[in-house]
Amino acid sequence: MTHYAMVIDLNTCVGCNACMAACAMENQTPVWDETKWRTFVHDKEIGVEENIQRRFFPRLCNHCDNPPCMTVCPTGATYKK
Repeated sequence: MTHYAMVIDLNTCVGCNACMAACAMENQTPVWDETKWRTFVHDKEIGVEENIQRRFFPRLCNHCDNPPCMTVCPTGATYKK
C-alpha cells in the first residue's frame, strides 16, 4: 500500500488562505472559526527592524485522499509526496 505525506514549501506559501476556503467548502465548516478548523494558515514576522519578513505556516489536517487545499494552491506550495 502506498503512503503519502503532505508537504508545504514555506518559502513558496504567500498566505492567500485559498487552502482554508477550499477545506471549509469541502468539509462544510466555517472558514474563519478557529474552534472548528481543519486547515488554518498561521503567520509570523521574523527578523528585526528593516529586515522583518512575514512567514506563513499552513496547518493542514492531512485527512483527504484528494485534498482540495492542494489543488487550489496558486503557488504549488502544498503537494503530496
